[in-house]
Amino acid sequence: MERIEDRTERVRTYQERYLPEGMRSQKKVNLVISAGMELMYARQANIEGIENLPEKGPFIIVANHFNLKETEILLALLKNYDAHVIASEKVHGEHPVRGIGLRAIRGLTAPDSLAHLTPEEKTALLERVSDDFVKQKYQEIIEREEAGEVDRSGLIELIRSSVALLSRGDVLVIYPEGLWLYDGEEGAPRSHSLYKGYDGFAVIAEQYKRLTSEDVPIVPIGFYEEGEKKQVKIGNASTLQDNDTELSNTDWYMGQIAEQLPEEQRGYYAQKSQSPEVDNF
Repeated sequence: MERIEDRTERVRTYQERYLPEGMRSQKKVNLVISAGMELMYARQANIEGIENLPEKGPFIIVANHFNLKETEILLALLKNYDAHVIASEKVHGEHPVRGIGLRAIRGLTAPDSLAHLTPEEKTALLERVSDDFVKQKYQEIIEREEAGEVDRSGLIELIRSSVALLSRGDVLVIYPEGLWLYDGEEGAPRSHSLYKGYDGFAVIAEQYKRLTSEDVPIVPIGFYEEGEKKQVKIGNASTLQDNDTELSNTDWYMGQIAEQLPEEQRGYYAQKSQSPEVDNF
């Protein structure tokens, strides 16, 4: 059996190596930012299941993402945590305006991908984007992936940074569907059906356990609208160990996000939604 002292030293060494610059000290969400987000967005939403958020980190939030307000609401809800939102590297992180906002909230960036979209969906995406910077980045992503040029170095760096932050008790916010649903542009849909999720959050959870020998709680959240009112449903926290189905961990958690949504918005996960009965964290 591994000694606690050895595990503690391993985690400390990992943190020294992989904690991102500018995030080496813990810091709760900026009070001014969280207060503004609460006033402008969270108070306008109907929030259900707030008691399902663990009292303290570490934990991972996985949510669907179909417009610009999910992050704002979550920043308000997570004002008492050291929380980090993961956003796309090119479309968000390098954007002249969004990039500033992402750095202000101490967010992380992930390699961009549109691999889950059909050619028709990619064309529709380019047609509706009005921001020239964003359109150019989308086009570059499409061309790079069509040419088979995939750089995994950014993904490895993200996983290591994420695990290091979790290991000291921080919270991660991840949108597994990826960047294509970051709507904001004129003509974007007000609702959507859930798309197949990427595996990044499950890999982060697996690597966290390898480092700490502990399971990190994962909380599914569904966002949708009824009329003009934003609905936020927070599901039960659980861990990868609770998945006793034949589904992959990614599909299992995406199914839990689907469980929080109206049936007509569950999309790819309409037949995979099942909320676990687990103890509170």
